[in-house]
Amino acid sequence: MGSVWGHGSYVAPDWTADWLHRESLFVLDTWSRAEHGLGWDDLDEERRAGLSSRLGHRMRHAGYDPATGTLTIEPVRAAAFEANASHYVDVFTNGRDVYAIPANTLDDPAKARAMSAFFFWSAWSAAKLC
Repeated sequence: MGSVWGHGSYVAPDWTADWLHRESLFVLDTWSRAEHGLGWDDLDEERRAGLSSRLGHRMRHAGYDPATGTLTIEPVRAAAFEANASHYVDVFTNGRDVYAIPANTLDDPAKARAMSAFFFWSAWSAAKLC
C-alpha cells in the first residue's frame, strides 16, 4: 500500500513524495493567489520561478527546536497539513481502487490522522536531506 522514502511499491504511491507534492502545490497556489491574484497554474514562468525558489528555501527550513522538542511550521504549511491530512484520512477510510486500498483500511479516524502525521514527518525529514 505504498511506501515511504522511495522504498518501492507496486500500486500505491510513495507517500513521502506524494505528501511533498501535495504540500508544495498547496503552498504555491496559496502564495500565488495572495500575491498575484492568480492560481499557480495561471502564473507566468518568471513568477513561478520566484515562488518555486522561495518554496525550496522554506521547505528546507528545519523549524525544529531540540531543546523543547517542538517543530514549528508557518501558517500556510499548517493549512497544507490539514488539507493533506483530510485527503489521507479519506483515502484510507473510504478506499481508493487506483491504489488497491479497500474502504475501512483504517476505520479509526485518530489512527488515520496519526498516519497522516507520519507521512508529514517522512516528507519533512526528506526535505532536510535535499
